[in-house]
Amino acid sequence: MEMSEEPPKVEGLDDELKILKEKKKKLESITEQLKTIQKKEETQKILVQENQDSSNNQEKTESPKSEQTETKFDQDRMALSKQEIVDFCDAILAKWADDPTKNAKHIFAMNAVKTSVLWTDEETLKEIWGEILNWAFELLYKNAIAQGKDENLEWSHIMEKLSKR
Repeated sequence: MEMSEEPPKVEGLDDELKILKEKKKKLESITEQLKTIQKKEETQKILVQENQDSSNNQEKTESPKSEQTETKFDQDRMALSKQEIVDFCDAILAKWADDPTKNAKHIFAMNAVKTSVLWTDEETLKEIWGEILNWAFELLYKNAIAQGKDENLEWSHIMEKLSKR
């Protein structure tokens, strides 16, 4: 038996080939879009994980600090409000009002202080009074050392040497 080769039917194959090529292009495009979306999601997951890790590390390192700041006194931060400073001035004036003749100069000076407080904005007051308090703490410290030296106490000589370092 002799086999005869028949030419393949070509009718319509060209149209089907074109359709298949278009479908292939669409599939490649969709695949690329899906890969891009997948990469974005993976990147987003990594960023979220890094943020969580960063937050956890920050909480671990900040927890002791926040506990310290809650219990530690910060002498450089003025917390009193303008009104609280005015109230303090008023309390001192009331105390001195018991003997106005004896305390006339003090009353005049404290009224000047109170007036300056009233005229000054809150932020500037906090800076100025913060410095005044620092100065007062330093004076108290130096005064304690001076008293100890007057009484020839050993600790005062040691503290004086330490403060010079």
